[in-house]
Amino acid sequence: VCSLLPSGRPMEAALFGGESQLKVDAAGLFLSCGGLRLNASAPLLHGHVYDGTRCTSWEFPCNIEGAAISQHTVGVPNLGEFAGVVLEATEPCRPLDAPSLSISWEICLAFHPEGLLLQPRIKLQPDGATVVKLEHVSMALYLENVDLPPEETSLPTGSPTPVSRTTSSFRRSLSNLLGNRASIRGEGHSSMLVNGWQSFGFSGVLHGAVQQPRTVAPYFSAAFHSGATLPPGNDADKKLLVSETFGLVMLHGKHGTRDGTAGGLLAGFMSQKQGFGGLSLSSELPCKLLLFSEVGIELRDEFRCDWALLRLFSSHGDGEAAA
Repeated sequence: VCSLLPSGRPMEAALFGGESQLKVDAAGLFLSCGGLRLNASAPLLHGHVYDGTRCTSWEFPCNIEGAAISQHTVGVPNLGEFAGVVLEATEPCRPLDAPSLSISWEICLAFHPEGLLLQPRIKLQPDGATVVKLEHVSMALYLENVDLPPEETSLPTGSPTPVSRTTSSFRRSLSNLLGNRASIRGEGHSSMLVNGWQSFGFSGVLHGAVQQPRTVAPYFSAAFHSGATLPPGNDADKKLLVSETFGLVMLHGKHGTRDGTAGGLLAGFMSQKQGFGGLSLSSELPCKLLLFSEVGIELRDEFRCDWALLRLFSSHGDGEAAA
C-alpha cells in the first residue's frame, strides 16, 4: 500500500510501500529499504541543435527545485496503474548552449510492488531551431549502506597501541599528501552483475574495481561487443563497469549478515523501444552509478523515455531476493 504524505514544505512528498520508502524534495529522489539508501539526481539531457548555419552541442539539467509535484495514479503499459508522483517543470527553460530552443519536462514515478518505476518525458519548443537532436538521457545514482558508520574502515578495531597510533598518524599524513584522491572500490566492498551486449560481450559478476573484459581485436569486432555509448564526460574512469539494459550491484556486509551482503540495487530499463539503455558503476567511492539511455533521435514535439526500474534489496527483510 502506498500513500502520499502531506508536508509543510511545498516541494516534498513521500511514498511508502512495504519496507521501501521514496522521498522527493528539491535535492532529488531518495529511495530507501532497510539499511540501504539510493539518491537519484534529476535527469540530465545531452543533444545537438542546428540553426541553419552551425551545429551546437547542448546540455540541459532538469532542475527539480521549483518544479510542481502532485499525486497521481500512474499508468504503466502492460503492468497496470499504481500510486505515484509526477514532477513537472512549471515553465520551459533554455539550455545555456542553445538559446534557440526551450525545453519543458516531467518525471512520472510509479510505486510498483517490485520497485520504483520512472519515466522522464521531454517536450520541445524549437523557437527557430531547424533541427534538434536528443542524444542521451541520464540520471546519476548514489548508493550507500547507512548502517555502516562513516568512520568505519577495513582496519581491525581494538584498543590503540603505539603501533596502531603510528599507523593512524601515517595514514593521516598520507591522506593529506594525496589530497582529494578518491578511494577505490575493493572486492570486499561491492560486486556487479554485468549484462553483455549480444552474445559477444562479457556477461558475469565482477568484484571490486576490476577491468571489464574487452575484445582484443576492437578494430574488427568492437561493434559486436559495445552497445549504448555513455553520455559526454563519463569516460575518464578506465575501470568503469558498463552493463547493457540493466545491472545488479551488491554491497557486501561487514556485520555477518546471513547472506553475506548488505543488499544491493537492481536498475535498468523495462524495454529498448525508445533508446539503448545501460547502467554504469564507477571504480571510486562513494558508490556512484549512472542510469543512461542513448536516444539519438530528432525531437519534434514530445519524447517519452523507456520505463526504468530501480529496486533496492536489503538483507534485513529481503535476503532471499538479494541472494
